[in-house]
Amino acid sequence: MANKTKGSGTRSKRERADDRRRKAKRKSLLIRIGFGVVGLLVAVVAVQAFSSGDAATGSTETEAWDLPALEGDGRILLADFKGKPTVAAFFASWCTVCRRELPGFGQLSLALDDQVNFVGINTMNSGSGLSFAHDFGIGHWPLARDIGQHDGRQLATNFGARGSPTTVIYDGEGKVVDVTLGGMTAATLAEKLESFFGVTA
Repeated sequence: MANKTKGSGTRSKRERADDRRRKAKRKSLLIRIGFGVVGLLVAVVAVQAFSSGDAATGSTETEAWDLPALEGDGRILLADFKGKPTVAAFFASWCTVCRRELPGFGQLSLALDDQVNFVGINTMNSGSGLSFAHDFGIGHWPLARDIGQHDGRQLATNFGARGSPTTVIYDGEGKVVDVTLGGMTAATLAEKLESFFGVTA
């Protein structure tokens, strides 16, 4: 009887020791999982910030913008286009009106040759703006990416845009001459450029 009690007490100590070991393992596992989840959340936030433009720096002043290039690590500045009229076309890959508008704009830019600068600005975009620009005929333009406001749209918003497309015409000094919110045909754009600057294709 005494031996049985002693054996029972020994098993109880072992069980308590096993319980302590299991609890320590669970605690260690939970800590590792917690660090993993935190790391994953940080990575997701960083990727979202980068893709939306929050990680990008620059200026979104309407007559002095400085934006990251849509491809690579270059910069696209309004100041670089001074000396000629400039058309800034805001677009997004989800924009159905842009799909109708941009091919005509691309053809007009080629027809006007070097009389007018054209630049595309990808705004409020979560898809591939670069492939979209190439698919719809403006891949030969300088292409920039809008920044700010968590979804990359601060410059467009500064012009009053709530979506795409938006087209801004500048004179040779970089001053805003005309802002069109919404779609516009290439023919209308050509008429505006002729009226403002006397340029024709």
